Amino acid sequence: KLEIYYTNISYLGHNDITRANNMQRGLFINTNNAIIKNNRIVTSDSIAGNNYGLYLYQASNNTIVNNFINSSRNSGANTYSHGILISALSDNNNITLNSIFVYSRNSKGILLQDSSNNYFERNNITVNSDGYSSGYYSSNGTNSTLINNTIISYYASADPEGAVYLYISSGTTLRGN
Repeated sequence: KLEIYYTNISYLGHNDITRANNMQRGLFINTNNAIIKNNRIVTSDSIAGNNYGLYLYQASNNTIVNNFINSSRNSGANTYSHGILISALSDNNNITLNSIFVYSRNSKGILLQDSSNNYFERNNITVNSDGYSSGYYSSNGTNSTLINNTIISYYASADPEGAVYLYISSGTTLRGN
């Protein structure tokens, strides 16, 4: 796994990041103004735990572009996988042209929590799940924009949250998804 904390990194690109068995995150970002481009990020887990392909935590003004993200979790009722998790005041990020595939129970292609003014355009998101899942899920997110994203969701149970699910979120713009 690769973790980036409070650095002056400006570019991370053309890397192959693979993580397996209970390490939780493929790429953890806790810095501002970085460009994450052209990476292949794969996480998989057969041990109890949760997966995040790319995790932005208190990370703002970043550009995440043209990455391949695959996050899967084999089993477990209280486990989940997320392609991209954006949380804890991660504001003003640009998420564009990424391919995101997630397979797990209770999974999200993109999960936005407690963050605002994020921009998502032309991402391809595929979610294959047997639980409460969605392609894009926003919880307490404000003023985000989703334009021309392709979201495909396959559900094996009667509990899907839908392709786009907004929970206590305001000012979200959806166009051409």
